[in-house]
Amino acid sequence: MKTPHLLLATALVVLLSTLNAQLSTVFAQGGLTPPGAPAPLFKTLQQVEPRTPISALPFTISNSGSFYVTSNLTGIASANGITVQADDVTLDLSGFTLAGVASSLDGIHVTGLHTNVAIRNGTVRGWGGDGIDASSLFSGSFLELRAIGNVGNGFNAGTNALLNLCIADYNQANGIVASRAAMIQNCTARENGAAGFFVLPPGGGAFPPAGAQLINCFAHTNGGNGFTVTVSQVINCYSANNLGHGIFCSTRSQVTGCKVMLNHLSGIFATSGSSIIGNSVVGVGATLGSTNACILSIGGSGNRFEDNHLMNHDTGMLVTGGNNFIFKNTSQGITLASNYVITAGGSIGPTNTASGVVTNHPWANFIE
Repeated sequence: MKTPHLLLATALVVLLSTLNAQLSTVFAQGGLTPPGAPAPLFKTLQQVEPRTPISALPFTISNSGSFYVTSNLTGIASANGITVQADDVTLDLSGFTLAGVASSLDGIHVTGLHTNVAIRNGTVRGWGGDGIDASSLFSGSFLELRAIGNVGNGFNAGTNALLNLCIADYNQANGIVASRAAMIQNCTARENGAAGFFVLPPGGGAFPPAGAQLINCFAHTNGGNGFTVTVSQVINCYSANNLGHGIFCSTRSQVTGCKVMLNHLSGIFATSGSSIIGNSVVGVGATLGSTNACILSIGGSGNRFEDNHLMNHDTGMLVTGGNNFIFKNTSQGITLASNYVITAGGSIGPTNTASGVVTNHPWANFIE
């Protein structure tokens, strides 16, 4: 008869044999041949930064794509800084400055008839031509750029351009120049040699006439007019202390909700077919017989002057053309001549004749 100890030892041997067979079956699966050479673990530079760097000037962009500046760069004489010769280009200045030298050309120059070029985020300073010359460009965009102290214009943006958050200061010609169907918003032009903002007359041909729309823009202490526009809208803008007119609008323009003050000629000059509505205009006081006024229109017709507040100039409003509409304006503190000088026919609301004399006519013009 087997003893209990022998039976226990026999059972333990059987259990271990069974378990060993199962473990052998598990660990025996899978091949022993290596899968091959290790694959690279890192991305290429093109995968990490799929744009072309610009690290020296001059530089020419001759193919579509995205480009970025890697540091502050300085140009050379008789050359543009960056020349764009292609459609569908994005150029990021990466917050850096392109600096010109004596006898250099444009900081950035778009050559030929190209379309869809975007330039953003940086400064072009001290170039012998324009800061940015894109006059032949169609549908360009300019965002968060500064054009400072260039011999030519700060910006020449071309046709169908969009400019937003751009600054043009101390350029010897105009601050910002645009052409047909431009949108200019939240931009500043200060102490430029000519106009702060200059919108070229729209072209003819198959294109309908269209100038620019300027919204929330600021023009200060420029050598010419603060704004010079044709067939355009100037909305909620500020124009002060310019050596020319605060706003000069030619042919079917609209000036609305603007603050215009202390410009050396007239506040707002309108030629024909324009609407000058809801503006506040402060003059520079007496100019000893000057023909300027807070609002001036010489020989024009078809204008509408409504709901403007005029202060402190030789004349509040001087209109010499026919068929104009003049309603609901107020004039205060005029130092010479008269508050309203209207020398030709048109539709004119009645005017109260002295302080404290009130008319209840809904289209009356007032004097204080």
